[in-house]
This record gives sequence, C-alpha cells and structure tokens, in this order.
Amino acid sequence: MTRTYNCSACGNELLLGAVRYDVHIRIASAFDGYLPDAGDDAGERERKISTLLENLETISQEDLEKEVFQEIDLYLCAACRRRFLESLSDLTGGKYLHKGKQPALLQ
Repeated sequence: MTRTYNCSACGNELLLGAVRYDVHIRIASAFDGYLPDAGDDAGERERKISTLLENLETISQEDLEKEVFQEIDLYLCAACRRRFLESLSDLTGGKYLHKGKQPALLQ
C-alpha cells in the first residue's frame, strides 16, 4: 500500500513523485537561569503563588504541556513552502537561523 500525502497548508494532494517538503518544527521553552525577585514581603509572595496556582487550574494539561514543548510536522507543496518561508522571514525580520547541510558532492 502506497502512502499519499496532502499539503498541510492548502490541502492539495501531493501525487507520488511530486515535489514535497517535510517540515518539522520543534518549539521548546528556554530558561536563562534567572528567576525574578519575588520581593521581600512574604505575604506578597504567597499571594503571587496562590494566583499562579489558581490560573493553572483553569488550563488543560495539554495546553500546559504546549507551553513547555511542542512538535509540529507539516507536508508542504512547493508553493506553500515558498509562502511558509516568506512568512517566517516576515516574522523574524529576515533574521531566522538557517541551519543548512553541506552540499552533496556528486561525482
């Protein structure tokens, strides 16, 4: 059985042998090692912790996990790949990090 794909953006079927781009997005929470000072007032710290815990009760476990780590896989056709890269460039002001592979040497 052969697997068929659809573009994750436009929904067009990507026929066997057609150009297809696999996009894997990894979004992970980062920590710089700094915790802001909660203040000297113990009562204020307790209120902040209490408010934080109350807010956590209203958020689903799935949404909390997405705040820490999320992976997204996309299949894109050539036109949607181009739009995806343009939107990424717009989002980052053209400064997104590009980790390219070394070109293969064909002999």
